[in-house]
Amino acid sequence: MSNPILISLKIYLEQYCCDFFSKKQIDTIFLGGGFTRDESINFEYKRDLISQYYKSVDWESPVIIPKLNQVIETILYSIHLPDDAKNNFRKTLSDIGFKFDVNRVIYQPIIPNNSLFISQFPVGLPFGKPKPEFAVQIDRGSQKLKFEWKNGIGIIDFNVYPDLTYQKLAQNFNLHLGTTDTSLRRALRDMNQTEYETNFFLHYAKTFNMANKNIPILIPQAWIQWHSQSKKYLNPTSSLNINDIYRVDFVAFWKNKKFAIFIDDISHYATRKHNQEIWLASEEEYSQNIQQARKLMKEGWFVIRFSNWEIKQKELLDKAMIDLQQIIVFS
Repeated sequence: MSNPILISLKIYLEQYCCDFFSKKQIDTIFLGGGFTRDESINFEYKRDLISQYYKSVDWESPVIIPKLNQVIETILYSIHLPDDAKNNFRKTLSDIGFKFDVNRVIYQPIIPNNSLFISQFPVGLPFGKPKPEFAVQIDRGSQKLKFEWKNGIGIIDFNVYPDLTYQKLAQNFNLHLGTTDTSLRRALRDMNQTEYETNFFLHYAKTFNMANKNIPILIPQAWIQWHSQSKKYLNPTSSLNINDIYRVDFVAFWKNKKFAIFIDDISHYATRKHNQEIWLASEEEYSQNIQQARKLMKEGWFVIRFSNWEIKQKELLDKAMIDLQQIIVFS
C-alpha cells in the first residue's frame, strides 16, 4: 500500500478498535464492511484478528473506500461505544477530511498534506534526548494535550509534507538563516546521543550542505511513539505495546514519505555478561531489531540502518552518505 493517507487511517482504525471493542464486536464491524477472514482460526489477540481482515482486501483498489466508509459508520452506530468516544472518533476523522451527516459518511476526500501530519502525530513530534512530557491546556472551553517545552526538546507541530528541509524547520521556529539560527544548529548537533550519531549527522550536514540546500533535514532523537507509561507496565494485548519503539536516532520527511534512520552499535546484534568486555553474537538481540524494523514498515516508515563500524571509517561513511541519498532520492 503506497498511499500514506490510507496507511495512517489503517493504523488509527486498528488502534481504536483494539481500545474500545471486543473480538466479537470487531468481527461484526469488519464483516459488515465487506472484509473477510478465515473463521476456523481463533485469534488470541485483537491486532492479529484485525490484521487478518486487512489482508482480505486490496488496499490499492478504489473498492477499499466504500468498505472503510461502512466500517466507520458501523463504529459510529455502535451501542457499545460511549458518546465521548464517538465524538473523539468523529473529530479525528473530521480533522483529516471526512464529512458526516449525523453518523453517515457522506464524503471520502483525498486528504490534503497539511492534515496528514496531524493524523500521524496529533499533538506534534518531539525530538531531543530528554523524555518529553505532556501538559494539559485549556482551549476554548475544553482540555487538550500539548507537549511541554523543556531544555533539550524541540517539537514539530506544523505541516512537514511534502518535504522538510532545514530552512523550513528554521522558518517555523521563527529563525533566519545566517543570523538567528546559530542556536538551532548547535541544538541539533547536541541532541545526538552518541559520538557516532553526532559524526554521522555532521558528515551529512557538511557533505550535502544541509543548512543551505533543498535537501531533507535529519531530525535527531525523534520520539515517534511516545507515551507516558514505562515499558514494564505495558503488555502485548494493549494498544500501547511493550515492543513499541519510543525514539529513533533520526527521522526525515521527503516527497510525502517518512524515513526512520538508525545508527546501530554492537548491542543491536550482540550481548555480554555483567562486568565482561567480550561481546557474543545474540540471535535474540538481532531478532528484536528486525522485528522492530518490520513493525515500523507496517506503520508506513521507510527504515534505513547504518552501523557504528561504517561511521568509524571515512571511506565507508562516504559510501553511506551516497546510499542514504539514493534511498531517500534527493539531489
